[in-house]
Amino acid sequence: MKIALFGGTFDPVHAVHLQIAQSVLDSGRADWVLFIPAPCPPHKTKQRITPYEVRKKMLETATEGNPSFIVSDLERFRPGKSYTIDTLNELSEIYPEDELFLLIGSDSLRQLHTWYRARELADNYSLLVYPRTSEKISREELLLHWTEQETDKLLSGVMHGLPDSPVSST
Repeated sequence: MKIALFGGTFDPVHAVHLQIAQSVLDSGRADWVLFIPAPCPPHKTKQRITPYEVRKKMLETATEGNPSFIVSDLERFRPGKSYTIDTLNELSEIYPEDELFLLIGSDSLRQLHTWYRARELADNYSLLVYPRTSEKISREELLLHWTEQETDKLLSGVMHGLPDSPVSST
């Protein structure tokens, strides 16, 4: 099975989140999408965030009726900040026979070098990158932070031929 991990604050979940997830399924890049709301997002320390249980319930309501969308509270009981690399490592143990992909927008790819243990994440996991016209990704920009080999791997995850959306959490 191919599993796309779609993490985020989801404050609130909106139609574009669902459109992106459905596009990934329709393209055959994943068999199901695992939505994981972050209880304590590390990049949003200065923002006011809706309580976790409310965001999780909104996500469950928005995804109900689609058996290929699964909401997980995997990060709920982890103390402190929720880091994507820890979640991916834990999911690798839970689903050792499956292929895991991290689903992010091109805005997140542009900032990936700032993520906690970014190199480990890039070395050990594959990305599915949803492109946005407002967040063009250039090879040159990525090469400022990544090696050529890492840049090639990151760019190989950019999905083409999907509907574009200018909407992003940033």
